[in-house]
Amino acid sequence: MAPKFNPRDFVMPAAAFTMAITVILYTKTTMRRAKYEAEVERDRRLELFNRPANPSAK
Repeated sequence: MAPKFNPRDFVMPAAAFTMAITVILYTKTTMRRAKYEAEVERDRRLELFNRPANPSAK
């Protein structure tokens, strides 16, 4: 006789799959956000560095 399956047999794999997808999406989103923030900060610092010391004197 074959072993009987019940819905509880699928909960652990489904939970593991869901957790794996969640971790992957979180990691990708976090890395994308960090790159974006670094680019914005880099641009802001370049603007401050390249700005003339006295804008009225040309």
